Amino acid sequence: MVQTETVTRQALEEHVRPVLFINKIDRLIRELKLTAPQIEQKMVNIIRDFNRLIELYAPEQFKEQWHVDPFKGSVAFGSAKDRWGITLGIAAKRGLKFQDIVTSYEHEEQSNLRNLFPVDAAVLDMVVENFPPPYVARDTGFLTFGTAT
Repeated sequence: MVQTETVTRQALEEHVRPVLFINKIDRLIRELKLTAPQIEQKMVNIIRDFNRLIELYAPEQFKEQWHVDPFKGSVAFGSAKDRWGITLGIAAKRGLKFQDIVTSYEHEEQSNLRNLFPVDAAVLDMVVENFPPPYVARDTGFLTFGTAT
């Protein structure tokens, strides 16, 4: 999306280390009727495209380091509307597969996802795993929230 590219470019130019929350998984299931493998492929494509933006706009010294990777905990998936979210780490710990998410929607049980996988836990997990503590960010000359020292 154009807005995503614009905001991402601006953040990267301000030396903000990115994490990625892929939202609206519910729409892929309900509206587009995608299967779990199709959703997973769509996620791979989104991550690839986002990493291309990092290649284009991130400071040279951070381009590789700042690539997002679901296996490194810098990508989360979910539905802000339905208030659930996961990282691959959370999913692995809880034994959740994308097919389980599809099944929850097919049976109108997305409230179970909200109760078991609150969106704030996924976002917090990404922050804890990927952003340095403020004293480290300060010492490198960059703060992860966009303020240069």
